[in-house]
Amino acid sequence: MVAAVAFLDLFMQFPIIAPFAKSLGSTSALTGIIVGTYSLTNMAGNLVAGIALDKWGRRLPLGAGLLMTSLALLGYVFATSPSQLLVSRALHGLSASVLAPGAFALLGDLTRSRNIMSSMGINSLPIAIAAVVGPLLSVWLSETAGYSSVFLLSSLLMIVVFASFIYSSTQTLTTQKSSYDSLNANEQHKVDFGRMFNAYFAALAMTIGFGALVTNLPNWVISEAGPRSSSGISFATLSLFGMATMISPLMSKGDANTRIVSLTFGLGLIGLGLILLSFLSGIWGAMISMAVFGTGFGMLFPTMKTILTEATSSHNRGRAFGVFYAIYSLGVVAGSTGSGVILEFQGDAGAGPFIFGAAAALTAIPITIFVEMLRNQPSSSRY
Repeated sequence: MVAAVAFLDLFMQFPIIAPFAKSLGSTSALTGIIVGTYSLTNMAGNLVAGIALDKWGRRLPLGAGLLMTSLALLGYVFATSPSQLLVSRALHGLSASVLAPGAFALLGDLTRSRNIMSSMGINSLPIAIAAVVGPLLSVWLSETAGYSSVFLLSSLLMIVVFASFIYSSTQTLTTQKSSYDSLNANEQHKVDFGRMFNAYFAALAMTIGFGALVTNLPNWVISEAGPRSSSGISFATLSLFGMATMISPLMSKGDANTRIVSLTFGLGLIGLGLILLSFLSGIWGAMISMAVFGTGFGMLFPTMKTILTEATSSHNRGRAFGVFYAIYSLGVVAGSTGSGVILEFQGDAGAGPFIFGAAAALTAIPITIFVEMLRNQPSSSRY
């Protein structure tokens, strides 16, 4: 539930944050910075959150994060200038930094299935549903009740989930602690740096493309298709194909030695989706591109989580996911800021930001394959 509401909050903002910034008088470059600021502060917070999750357990940091995020979201409601929106984004990113790593570290602790990949895909379903509902809901609310209503709703949802999490988490986390105590010393400190690098690098590449997409797709769709609701439909298409891929029986195939296949194939689809967006036009062009992008995202997301879960133990998983989401945020910062700068030189109608994101995803494919080959060499099979 924590992961679902955290991602619902993010996906509700994706179609509207750039137009909201523009409505307050922001330039293209400043809009990119505003979009990326959330990820910048979130990245710094992720590193601290990972340490806190391993030191104090999952309950206290997650509860505090939910409460503070609810309060931070109120800053958007009262923002009347780009500078105020920038401050609100910074506080929001910092307060929410514990939610995603904490939720997935907890999920990794509780996953005991032989097929972790399938479990991760199925447990990602609420997130995928939130990703479908979020963009459509936020666009509808922003058009009928204004941008502030979206952020107010997110704040209220955080409060509800905070109360529910505190009430229901004691038994779950006691089970997690018992499982952790049963691990021997070697299992507690298990870590596979080669596999972790591939998960981290794939996340960086994917989120550079994602940052470019989130920053530029809403305004691109408005210029190509007219109504702002088309932006919500495009993001919903991405989410639907991502959801279908996550729960597909194909995601249950393979083992720890074949994760590189779904990792690289997912990166390829991310790159292809952005390339198609650079050449197609209109709402149908956006939907086709988002279908391809969403399929790649649906392959990558559970694969990266599975790799980190298999490469770590409960003793260090919080830090591993903290670093993962810091890198995740770094990619969004690079993608959104870089694409904003490109648009300043190229103009609002240019395809440069999408080519930039596609290049990042496609470049990561040979690098991750090379690292996996090195990892499988006898001389480097231990770290």
